[in-house]
Amino acid sequence: MAVDSFVANSVLPRVVIAARAAGILPLGFIGTVADFKDLDAFRATIKRSRRLGFMGASVIHPSQIQILNEEFRPTADEVADATVGVLRRVVPVALPGIAFLSGGQSGVLASERLNAMNSRFKTPSAAAPWALTFSFARAIQQPALEIWAGKDTNREAAQHALLHRAQCNRAARQGLYTRLMESTPPRDSEAA
Repeated sequence: MAVDSFVANSVLPRVVIAARAAGILPLGFIGTVADFKDLDAFRATIKRSRRLGFMGASVIHPSQIQILNEEFRPTADEVADATVGVLRRVVPVALPGIAFLSGGQSGVLASERLNAMNSRFKTPSAAAPWALTFSFARAIQQPALEIWAGKDTNREAAQHALLHRAQCNRAARQGLYTRLMESTPPRDSEAA
């Protein structure tokens, strides 16, 4: 049974806004889970629900979990806005810098999120009182470690992978990182 157009386009967005105003996380999605095997339809439902402001949902079948994780995952900009907002409220300006751990993120995702945070401080009126960076945690080291695999024959390729991640994160530290950098081989002349 399809959700009435009026309800989907007028009532539910107001419910989401009211929930957020009350400090309640709007969970759920628009539609039905009756045909839980139709994953394409489920993904379309979740995408539409996210556009309407829902922040997450629960599922009735394990095959739906990956779709929820992919579609409700916050964007790099959403993570940056939330993180920078908290930092501005609670971190003393006397602190010289903040180094984040990757928390299991891929190197690319870590660079995107660091870049998004630092890009918010590009104008003088928005300048951060502290430096934001990543520690040399798993997101930076893991690609190189996987390439190296403990074999001397892989050492040079692993070093290039580490240099590449360091260069990407240097750019992200300055708010200059783009995904295009992932296809650019590292240049040894550019020390990270």
